[in-house]
Amino acid sequence: MNAKRFDPLRTLTNNKTNWSIKVRLTRLWNSHNVQTGNFKGYNMIFLDDDSHIHAYAGMDFVGEIKETPKEGNIYAISNFNVADSKPNYSVVRNKKIIYFLKNTCMQLIKEDDEMILKHKFELVAFNSLKSRIRDTKYLTDVMGLLQKRYLMSSRNTAKGTKDILLIDITDGSEKVNVTVWDPLATILNEELNKISDKGNIIMVITSCKITEYEGVLQASTYSPSKFYINPDYDAVYPLRYRLLNSVTESSVSCETISATDCSIKKIGVYKLEDIIKLRNTDLEELEVICHVKVSNVDINSKWWYYSCDTCPTEVDENYKCDSCDLKIVSIPDKRFKVPMHVSDGSETIQVFLLDREVRRLISRSVDNFFGHDDKDLQYPTILKEIEGKSLTLTVSLNKENLLSGSTIYYASDVIEDIETSPNSPALEKTEQNYTLESNSGKYDGSDPSKSTPQSNLSSNKRLHPTDDEADDKNKKKSV
Repeated sequence: MNAKRFDPLRTLTNNKTNWSIKVRLTRLWNSHNVQTGNFKGYNMIFLDDDSHIHAYAGMDFVGEIKETPKEGNIYAISNFNVADSKPNYSVVRNKKIIYFLKNTCMQLIKEDDEMILKHKFELVAFNSLKSRIRDTKYLTDVMGLLQKRYLMSSRNTAKGTKDILLIDITDGSEKVNVTVWDPLATILNEELNKISDKGNIIMVITSCKITEYEGVLQASTYSPSKFYINPDYDAVYPLRYRLLNSVTESSVSCETISATDCSIKKIGVYKLEDIIKLRNTDLEELEVICHVKVSNVDINSKWWYYSCDTCPTEVDENYKCDSCDLKIVSIPDKRFKVPMHVSDGSETIQVFLLDREVRRLISRSVDNFFGHDDKDLQYPTILKEIEGKSLTLTVSLNKENLLSGSTIYYASDVIEDIETSPNSPALEKTEQNYTLESNSGKYDGSDPSKSTPQSNLSSNKRLHPTDDEADDKNKKKSV
């Protein structure tokens, strides 16, 4: 049975309403009338496997549904309007916005789609925040290590006294003072009280307004703002890696910041010459960390492949998927498979980066390089630009490598190395993974498009067993 095809969010236009999308609801907050305070509808952020978009559902739709949509769920949504967005305290940088109609269908999909991330943020690096000061077009997502938390206090506003929570976050070199307003302040304060490891908290706070006071950057939350504590999100890992680099090399090697869960499995750091020495051993599988520099990207090899539309396995010439009981895929997906040579001074090996890893480096999908006719383009320049980059790779050694001596390796995780600051604070080695969101707050404006940010850290990590298992099969098939 062929899977239903959905429209990618990036293809939405204003000229029809019979769209059909499959998306994750990543954020939800209520819209209220400024004068009366009456509830007006839902603001939502939807994410597919490539991009996200703001959507607004007014009372015509809300009055017809029985249950409030839930953040984190996957939905199939059809029949809605698409319009040009009008940047005004927007929360996502998408030129389009979705408006629900009375007959819009929003159906819950019970099976989770592992190819759609849990979150997507448009993070702005601290050294770029000055360009966001007093920006009224877009709100800003920020991320940093929690450095200091102050006692709850109150502040007088035009609407009366409101409780606030002041916190300081840092990226290791700069600091941002964050003012969190109620009701988000109370929720955040309670959640922080539950965490015992106070020195190991990386936070993402979305939809902030940026200002500056006496040379110190200030961020203030708005109605669409959410907070996330140690989220399972790609951009968290480079920051944690940079902060951990103030610990000795031996400490880092014992507790890698690979996307692999380090609290469960410790992975050793190997030189490439040591990896080669593992050939023809009695091991069946092994994961190792190596610090390398990309010496060559093979532009003469095919850089993508056709995959099953259910899993990442490569389909054969008849579009059959071995992992899905030889299902015939009518319209296969396209995924990255980029061969390159990497070196660390001791040896050079060939490594393949698959879809998840390449998307982490370039923040694009294969479809970004194709036209509507699927005509293969020239080798993308951005892939060639990976040459010369310093990377931390998690290399998965399989039976072919360890038992048969295969010289083809696959990376199961990749992090682009970042220059470290000598003053970066050390993090504890243990890591808690909390993802917390605020309850829906009041929306301060009547314009449903009020909500968004910019990004230089956004990426596309996939940390899913289903992906990994399918990739493993694809690796064995390719060796």
